[in-house]
Amino acid sequence: MDNEGFELPKEAFVDMLSLSKAIAVAGDEVAKILDRAESFSKIAEAIAEVTKLSKNVSRGALQGLLNLYRIRDSLNVDAADFIQTITEILRSKPYPGWSEKDISIWTDRDALLAGLLMDGSPVGLLEKSTRLTYRFGNIFQSFELYTDIRPVFDEPAENVARMLIVHKLLLIYRDGAHVNRLEVSLDCEDLEELCNQCDRAKRKAAVLMDAMRGELPWATVQTGY
Repeated sequence: MDNEGFELPKEAFVDMLSLSKAIAVAGDEVAKILDRAESFSKIAEAIAEVTKLSKNVSRGALQGLLNLYRIRDSLNVDAADFIQTITEILRSKPYPGWSEKDISIWTDRDALLAGLLMDGSPVGLLEKSTRLTYRFGNIFQSFELYTDIRPVFDEPAENVARMLIVHKLLLIYRDGAHVNRLEVSLDCEDLEELCNQCDRAKRKAAVLMDAMRGELPWATVQTGY
């Protein structure tokens, strides 16, 4: 692979540094963890457990690995050549946070990294699963549920006639590159129904997980777990 004109965004080297730290501590164990048919969160937790790195660093390491796989796959290049090109880039110019030791670790484990990025590897399966999970127009980011009390005044607005307890659900979601907000007013019945539907969804997922256990030719995971 010719590295002339090939560049990675600076942010990529942050997650790659986390990946380098993970494989430095327990590279072979990390590879075994990736063989498990589990979700992103479960694999990141397992990496944190075996490497003793923080959850954020472990998630960064896994995210960096997935991003490298996406880039290599989109370029349709050999995994070993791809890792070699990145190694040459690391050697050619310093990146914040990267020490000579980090680069040396990356270089020493290049065969391991290349194996993780090969077509048909567990990383590729995890990347595809993650991509399919979020291949929708709107992607949930977070939510907040506010509970307030509001006064109701009498007609001349001289006294408080009563107080109302009100709820507001704030949904934050992403539409492509845009982050949007949606505010919804809820009463007590709405709030109860929302809780009921969440409990129902969890029960259905548990039933499906139980039904999928057994002699099946595939693994079943819940996204986000």
